[in-house]
Amino acid sequence: TPMPTTSVVPAEGNCSFEEAAVPTKGYCNMWHDRPNLVLPDGTVGDELDWTRQTGPTPTSGTGPNSASDGSAYLFMESSHPAVEGNAAVLESSRLSIAGPNSISFQYSMSGDETMGSLTVKVKNSSGTTDLWQKSGPQGEAWNGAEVDLSS
Repeated sequence: TPMPTTSVVPAEGNCSFEEAAVPTKGYCNMWHDRPNLVLPDGTVGDELDWTRQTGPTPTSGTGPNSASDGSAYLFMESSHPAVEGNAAVLESSRLSIAGPNSISFQYSMSGDETMGSLTVKVKNSSGTTDLWQKSGPQGEAWNGAEVDLSS
């Protein structure tokens, strides 16, 4: 897949999802929920959406009761209508990553044994690389992760 021709955004800052997404700019002017369709450049969309939430997730026992900090967080509903193999992609704008750089985030993965995976990927001119992944239920508590992006 050819690299996007969108403008490059410096890889810096902090995003806690307290503000709703801005059309065409996403969350924190950086993060976007991939559309559920084939994009004009041929990129395949995903089947599920990321949703901004305050308070517990709608399906009992499948997520946190509140945000890890502040009052809002993003989640994707892994119960109905999701089926095994569905994806929910949260992607950043094209980033300029100079020198050592990392992404740190909080995640909660609660549910049954059919839960899929949470993966951090980096796409560059050489292709796509999986840098970090957690699979299966990890409990309702928020867990922290830090992923080195300079690889």
